[in-house]
Parts: sequence; C-alpha cells; structure tokens
Amino acid sequence: MLTITLIFCVAFALVGGLVLRGSVARYDPVRSRSLGPMSVELRRRAWVSADTRGHAPEGSRQPPAGATVQAVPQPCEARIRVFRVAGFCVWRQRQSVELPLQVASMIGTLTARDFDMEFEDRFRIAGFAALMSTPATANATAPTPAPAGLTPRSAHRGQR
Repeated sequence: MLTITLIFCVAFALVGGLVLRGSVARYDPVRSRSLGPMSVELRRRAWVSADTRGHAPEGSRQPPAGATVQAVPQPCEARIRVFRVAGFCVWRQRQSVELPLQVASMIGTLTARDFDMEFEDRFRIAGFAALMSTPATANATAPTPAPAGLTPRSAHRGQR
C-alpha cells in the first residue's frame, strides 16, 4: 500500500510539473539567476486583449489563459517569476498590468524595459538583483522612463 501511495505521489508531481512547464513556456524569458540547483527566471508576455467578438486584432499575440475579454482591445503585459529546483519548475508568481491604449499598434516592438515601472519591485528588470529575495526584503529601484510620447498609467492614478 505504501508503494502505491508513493508511486501516485511521484506521478502527480510529474504531471503537475509538466502542466506548470507548459504554462511558463508561453512567456518570453527576460532574465535568470541561479544559486546552486535553484534558479529563478523573470519572463514576460505582451498582448492586446481580444475584443467582444472573440478574436484578437491583427498582429497581436493571443492573451494568456485566464485573461479577460474587454469591449475595447486593451494592451496588456504580464510578467512571471518562475522558481526551479534542479531544472524542474516548482512555483510561479504572476503580475499583469494594462498599458496605455496608444501602444496597441506597436505591441510587438515594446521591450521589457518600456513599462518596467508599472510592475512591483520583484517583477522589475531593474530590481532583478533582488529577484531571489522575498517581497518584504526586495530593494527599491528607480523607475525606467516610458517611451517618448507615452504616459504610464501610474502617472494618472491620483488624477481621477
């Protein structure tokens, strides 16, 4: 009975790892850092949300699973931190932000640094040195400026 339970637990862990690996593979790698057998990756994905008719605008990437469908196509960027042990994905964190509507036409040309300041410190490229630390001990970093002519959403938060 113990052998069957052990086999079941190992099989469950392997299937769970494959599912997690598949969801992580849809994001583009930005940075990674290793410490012995443990590694942490920062990955990103930018897309324009599908409109209410259920299709994505031309030239955009399909949104990740669980993304909401909106009446007006909205540019978004999501970042994930992936924690691996001996190469196996064991855990991930995700944060998603909406980008200004002006960037919808150039979503494929945006770099990871363009809206870095919109994310929490642990998801920022500038704060990558603290990537392996917990959110409470992560170092604060200076924000990266937005592309010319664009105003990040955080600049408008207090003006509503």
